[in-house]
Amino acid sequence: MLPTTGFSFFHLPTDLHGARPRDVVQLLPYQLIVMALLILVCIWLLGRTRFGRHTYAVGGNTEAASRAGIPVMRHIFMVYVLSAFFAAGAGILYVFRFTNGAADAGDPLLLDSIAAVVMVGPHSLAAKAQS
Repeated sequence: MLPTTGFSFFHLPTDLHGARPRDVVQLLPYQLIVMALLILVCIWLLGRTRFGRHTYAVGGNTEAASRAGIPVMRHIFMVYVLSAFFAAGAGILYVFRFTNGAADAGDPLLLDSIAAVVMVGPHSLAAKAQS
């Protein structure tokens, strides 16, 4: 009888039975661990802080957020700074992983980012023009 093969998220592989959790975590790439930690920080930031509430408000309706007393342009600037921080962190992790940089590493995502700017851009420009 052949042993069953496959992968399960709920059971350790057969060659790791009796291994300590620290030994199993060392098998994960550190980029995955950093990403998981950043996701948890972002969940906390958006769900538990005033910055997160303001982000949801500005993202939902910039005019209503402005009338509620949120400095919309300053908050959008802060969100862009946070986005740039994450992009720089991703670039640093990329260099650590591949030991070099590549100027065209994000080319496959270029169309997605342009589409996002085109879809969001007119709304924020119209709200800025009205205020």
